[in-house]
Amino acid sequence: MPRNAGDTEKRPWRTVVALVLLVAAGAAAWWFSSRGGEGRASVPAVCMQCGAEQATQVGDAPGQEEWPRKCVKCGAKHLYMARKCEKCGKPIAFKDPQAEKFGFADKCPFCKRSAIGS
Repeated sequence: MPRNAGDTEKRPWRTVVALVLLVAAGAAAWWFSSRGGEGRASVPAVCMQCGAEQATQVGDAPGQEEWPRKCVKCGAKHLYMARKCEKCGKPIAFKDPQAEKFGFADKCPFCKRSAIGS
């Protein structure tokens, strides 16, 4: 029960202000999530199972993200960030095949030349 007539007049304004704030917060959350997040970049990737080349999103520290990722083409979890060999142009996965860890191999697995650019 309201204490006086002034309390009943203030309550609808409080409700309207609360609803406007909730809608604004929801709109801001949707806008930021649709942008893909700050610090995200699209980088080339290659599937180690089917060989499909595709783009994937990485943050500021891709070495600390979860790898491998799921391939869009074959569905296998064998997608690694990649770069093109400067000699033969084929994608080299950012995974050292000898050590089974995150990092580039010393040589291109296709042309067997140095993958470091020499």
